[in-house]
Amino acid sequence: MKNGSTRLGYKPEHAVDLDTGVIVAAPIHPADKGDTNTLDPTLKAAARNLAAIGLEPTQGSVPAEGEMTP
Repeated sequence: MKNGSTRLGYKPEHAVDLDTGVIVAAPIHPADKGDTNTLDPTLKAAARNLAAIGLEPTQGSVPAEGEMTP
């Protein structure tokens, strides 16, 4: 900043179950990390959260961008 201090920035990210719309992970990452660097930790957090409640991620295909699911 102009006075020499630093403003910390954070980037919230979330993983959503596409079938139900439920948020399964919502980690906060440092703002200097790009999406390609934070994707893996977010997916691992989602898998841990699902395992904690006795579920696991499905290995089905991911809908294409813009494609509507029935």
